[in-house]
Amino acid sequence: MNIMITGMGSLPYESYEEAKALIARCCPEILHSPQLPEACREDQLLEQALAPWDRAGLIRRLPDGTAIVDRKADGFDEALLRFRSICNYGECGVDEPIEWYSNDESIFAQQSPNYRSWRQDLRDDTWPVRPSWLKAQLAGPLTAALFVKDEKGKPLFDNPQLRELMLMSAAHQATWLGSDLRQYCWPAMVFIDEPGLYTLGKIEYPMVTAEIVREFIETMTEALSPTGTLSGVHCCGNTDWSLMLTSPIHIISFDASRHFESFARYPEAIGSFLFRGGLLAWGIVPTDPDELAKVTAESLQQKLQGQLEVLEKAGVPGDALRRQMILTPACGYGSRSADDAEKGYAVLRELGELMDQ
Repeated sequence: MNIMITGMGSLPYESYEEAKALIARCCPEILHSPQLPEACREDQLLEQALAPWDRAGLIRRLPDGTAIVDRKADGFDEALLRFRSICNYGECGVDEPIEWYSNDESIFAQQSPNYRSWRQDLRDDTWPVRPSWLKAQLAGPLTAALFVKDEKGKPLFDNPQLRELMLMSAAHQATWLGSDLRQYCWPAMVFIDEPGLYTLGKIEYPMVTAEIVREFIETMTEALSPTGTLSGVHCCGNTDWSLMLTSPIHIISFDASRHFESFARYPEAIGSFLFRGGLLAWGIVPTDPDELAKVTAESLQQKLQGQLEVLEKAGVPGDALRRQMILTPACGYGSRSADDAEKGYAVLRELGELMDQ
């Protein structure tokens, strides 16, 4: 059995070459694009979602650099109408929205020097190892709509028009990103990074309903489907996993380090998800420095085996669990130290080798 491993989220390096060396050494099978939020603003989670909005003239920067959608700004209504037309119908001088979104100023991946370097390495065949898969990650529209604010400090999510526009915009970015990855000779997967899924069912977020979450997940999956890439969703917190497991998403990434119990509440849905060919990305390697300092590959193997046994006892087929498994860190190391990233990826690599024995 060949267990696949890959990174999840960002890395703390200042240079692309440092990130490239770590990924090539520890995650050669599923080669993931390096996102370095400390090195460039374009790689920051919310900035990924806002690249098209920025180009459309809908973003105003506060003195500290925070991006807001100022509906009172001069020309905002006209810019909003134009952007909605692009997202809806492909108007404004282009035949299809994807043409507008293919402009260098419209896609976070085009703006990010790290994605461009990664892409050039793939084109020139200068990556140190030959991968089996390619993986990229995109900010989720639910999370962006919840944490990007308007001029009054209200989340865009509270405004149905802006919430839907965030979803449409993210769907076009996903289509572009999936299409870009498929120009190479390897199969590819695109993960939608949705930490905001933890708000589902919280009394503080009554507006985040199951219906809206399902719409967001299904729309992003549909956007990726024509590109031939696998669609994944990542959440490093607790959520109603039954919604993800019964959605058309191909890969579900969950925090097996801290939140396995909440995921394990749905054994029947997990079994059905695996039966239709879904993959589970187990975020088993912790990113918290204190927890990371205590673990070894052997201790994580023991923990993972225990989790597999829990699901098997609940009726989930063990062979499918092991066959359709990806191992990852629980989340990104972008806000941690380089030493933490090095240890986390090294332990991940060792764990993959142990699970293959």
